[in-house]
This record gives sequence, structure tokens and C-alpha cells, in this order.
Amino acid sequence: MTTIDELKVKIMTTTAPILTDNDLACAQAEIDRTLEQIHDAKSFDDAQLNLLRLGELQELLATAWFKHKVELSETQKRLVRSFDRSDDPDLRLHVYKEIQDGRFLK
Repeated sequence: MTTIDELKVKIMTTTAPILTDNDLACAQAEIDRTLEQIHDAKSFDDAQLNLLRLGELQELLATAWFKHKVELSETQKRLVRSFDRSDDPDLRLHVYKEIQDGRFLK
């Protein structure tokens, strides 16, 4: 199983990364785990580390998709589009609320 750190090395240090279906499935599993942890957080403050992780995943997938033309799943594309300003505290709060309500990436 590929880890996100291994994906990061593939995408960020290679001029033309080759991502396998397994690599993308692992990325999706990490997205799902991160969303679940954010959903289970007791408060916005408790969710911060996982929101940062989600932003890191978004950046990684955006680089793969736009720079290297890697084909992503529809859910991964929605993450790239919906959380492109993960550094914006207002957007992080909005995304946190959407995840809590079960509406994010739907």
C-alpha cells in the first residue's frame, strides 16, 4: 500500500510521475479517513490538524491533475476544486461545517 508521503515524493520530485490505480486508491482512502476524523472532531479547533492534512492532500492532487495531467476520480477532482484555498481560515471553517453536515464533496 502506498503512503501519502510516498505519493508526495512521486508527484513533487518527478517531472512526469506515474501514479498507479493503487496510488490513487490510497489517496482516496486517506481522503476518506481524514474526512471521517474531521467529522468526528468535537470542535473546529480539534479538527485543525486534519483540515491541514486535507489541504495537503488537495495540493498534492491538484499538482498531479493540473501539472502532470494525472486522471483523478470525480471525488478527488471535487476536493481539488472545493478546497483550493485551504490556507483561508474562513474557507476552512466553511468546509468544516459542510463535513459536519455531511455535504462536503457530495
